Amino acid sequence: MSTRLISPRNRIRTFRFWATVAVLLLAAATLTSAIIGKVEHDAIATSQNDVRLTLRPARTAEADLLTAYVNQETGQRGFLLTGDASFLVPYVQGDRDARQLEQQLRGLFASDPTSNTRLDAIVAAGNTWRADAADPQIAVRRQSAVMNAQFVALVDKGKLLFDALRTRFDALTSRTESQISAALANVSIAQADAGTAINATLIGAFLVAVLALAGLRYLFAKPLGRFLRQIQTIARGDYRGPIDARGPREFKVVADAVDRMRDNIVRTTIDAAAAQQRLGVREERDRLAADLHDRTIQRVFGLGLSLDALNNANPTGELEPMIEETDRIIRELRSVIFAISADHEDEGLRAGIVDLVTDSRRSLGFMPHLDLRGPLDSAVPEPIAAEVLAVLREALSNIARHARATTARVSVAYDSKAIRLEVSDDGTGLAPDARAGDGTRNIRARASKFDGTTTITTSPSGGTVVTWQVPLPVQ
Repeated sequence: MSTRLISPRNRIRTFRFWATVAVLLLAAATLTSAIIGKVEHDAIATSQNDVRLTLRPARTAEADLLTAYVNQETGQRGFLLTGDASFLVPYVQGDRDARQLEQQLRGLFASDPTSNTRLDAIVAAGNTWRADAADPQIAVRRQSAVMNAQFVALVDKGKLLFDALRTRFDALTSRTESQISAALANVSIAQADAGTAINATLIGAFLVAVLALAGLRYLFAKPLGRFLRQIQTIARGDYRGPIDARGPREFKVVADAVDRMRDNIVRTTIDAAAAQQRLGVREERDRLAADLHDRTIQRVFGLGLSLDALNNANPTGELEPMIEETDRIIRELRSVIFAISADHEDEGLRAGIVDLVTDSRRSLGFMPHLDLRGPLDSAVPEPIAAEVLAVLREALSNIARHARATTARVSVAYDSKAIRLEVSDDGTGLAPDARAGDGTRNIRARASKFDGTTTITTSPSGGTVVTWQVPLPVQ
């Protein structure tokens, strides 16, 4: 029944596999972008911190240090020209400021040996200028107001030494400026690299998304559409239609389930048709069995009673063969009824009652009238059914032994709440002083076992009526 095309590539081409690949590619692109962004951000932050925390403060301190030296030179020159000691205040303060600024710059240049070396050169040049020119000039000016040849020589030497100091400053500030320019250039380069990396990552993610959509359409959407159309064809009743499971491996799983469902539907349909046929045959058998029971066998019963009456009226024995033949016909009819009955496989309560009543004819001398009502075989539990047969056997036995009856009636009726057995006869009835025998006690005990009731009375027309009733369990 199964018709399915399966590609060997389904072993690796699953929806989960390709979805995982697409997600991993997108995740890799995102992670790459994040890593590149973090690296460039750190580079930018490092360069910016160098400029903000080291280079610019160093450039400012350098300018302040030069100002401190210029203040010293200006104060020293003013004192030399005027001899006014107030001009020495900037000289002294400039020297103090220079010492503090030199310490600040050493801290800023802690990781830059070259700048520290150039700062050392500035400090040395400043010390030389003060020791060899400035301080001796101030000392000479304090001693004499006349500019002699020695004084002029000291002035010229101080000018040369201070120019050398300025040259040292130019070397240091030039390096600091180049470092600032390089750091700012690094920031620009890092920003450009970060932008380029992010753009490349975005383009890669876009390409991955486009390829994923195209692959989804080719690998999944088209096969899924074809697959759904085939399933809809099967759902409309064409159970021979093929199932093309090419595509993701999940399609094969669904195709297997559809195949099993299709096979189950076909089997169920066949079984239902067979069951319907069996039901029709069973209904026909039940109808035939009912006709035989309700018409033919009752007429044969009547014929048997008539022959019994004639035999009793004229006991010559000539009718005995006919009576025997009637009994055989009744047994054969009962066999035929059971053979064609829908429940002939299970000899249930109904068949047991018929057997007992039929067999009792020998001991009674007549055939009791039988009335059965309701689904006795299917609705009465087996333990209660066994008790019904035992009570009926006991009641028929009592009639044969004590009643001297000529007719009897057996009625078994079922309703949704109880089963009721009634056995009556036209015999002598109950004696006023009669005591319950073992049979009667057994009948009552069998009813009490199931919370039932038993009544044994004499009917108005004579004879005995045994009524035995037991409630049925709720279904």
